[in-house]
Amino acid sequence: MRRIVIRVLFAFMILVSATGATNPGQDRYGPPVDIVFCLDLSGSTNGLLVRMRDHIWDYVHLLSTCNPKVDFRIGFIGFARPSFGKENYYIKVFSDLTHDIEGLTNELLKLRPQIEKGDQFVGQALRVCADHISWNERPDAVKIVFLAGNGLVETGGEHYSKPLQTCVDKGIIVNSIFLLNNPVMGEQAGWENIARLGKGKYASMQVKFEYFENLGGFDMEKLFSLNRKLNETYRYYGPMGNERWKMQRAVDQSIYKANTEGYRYRLQFRISDLYLNKNSDWDLVDLESKNPLAVASVDRTTLPDSLKFMNESDLRANLIVCRNKRNEIVAEIQKLFDEKEQLVVDKNLQTEKNMKTFDITTIHWLSDILLAKGYTLNN
Repeated sequence: MRRIVIRVLFAFMILVSATGATNPGQDRYGPPVDIVFCLDLSGSTNGLLVRMRDHIWDYVHLLSTCNPKVDFRIGFIGFARPSFGKENYYIKVFSDLTHDIEGLTNELLKLRPQIEKGDQFVGQALRVCADHISWNERPDAVKIVFLAGNGLVETGGEHYSKPLQTCVDKGIIVNSIFLLNNPVMGEQAGWENIARLGKGKYASMQVKFEYFENLGGFDMEKLFSLNRKLNETYRYYGPMGNERWKMQRAVDQSIYKANTEGYRYRLQFRISDLYLNKNSDWDLVDLESKNPLAVASVDRTTLPDSLKFMNESDLRANLIVCRNKRNEIVAEIQKLFDEKEQLVVDKNLQTEKNMKTFDITTIHWLSDILLAKGYTLNN
């Protein structure tokens, strides 16, 4: 009998190994990618924050449609605002590297888009990039800084060459953009030198150049309506649940008004496996899918009023209905995206973005880096 049991167990282990049943959802990933935006947010660069914030989902779209897949994180450092504190050289890390792009976007929405003045300490900002960010330590990791601003780079604190060398030693590529706004003689050369020493690329441009996409008759209102219905399938719980639920809507509203293309990119991300079923820490529907037994132990006082006094069986039924409805809405949204792609082909709306804006320039640079690392770009 013992021999039979051993044979059965051995056969099962072979089957598991052959079929990959231990991790059936495993995908092939390329080198991890860390990106930090380090932006001058003084009065002379007003508009830069809005430009980057309203196009953050453009970067997410590029990264999430690569082959092989990319494990990417994004961080954000602001500098040159008095409110960040003289003791900090007017520098603030708003987000260390994170997978939570929704949370990062929400933090950027809290920032005033414009101020009247500010003092730039570029060397110290680079020091923060080098030493106060949790860069991936894998030897093949891609580590990128996009530094943008103006003014003299030698003013105050540490000379920029020293933290730049630290970045290079850590394998961090530092790219720089000089923002043209009544430039003073000699300012631009320092920004060029930062890119050269940081083994990155350099560009100069105006801050406020805008572009708008041709929708070609695509029904954005229908897409927005489907997104609203999708949001209604989320059932928050826990100490941060209500805040995350509100954040989801606030980010949707902001990007919808600012950038129709970015709004679609965000929604494509939200219906992908990078977002779906990944919110069990605040969404009861995802929690029920991940661990049905955990639903019984959630703090009922943190639930929406409509769910607080439901018995357990009714609550579970509600969550199952929401999950099925979510799947149906995701399919409808994907169908709409497919129609959009066909519309682009039928009306010849394909355009190559060559406008000299912060987002387009840095996305081109990022694309070049990804291609050099062996990624194929499918966007």
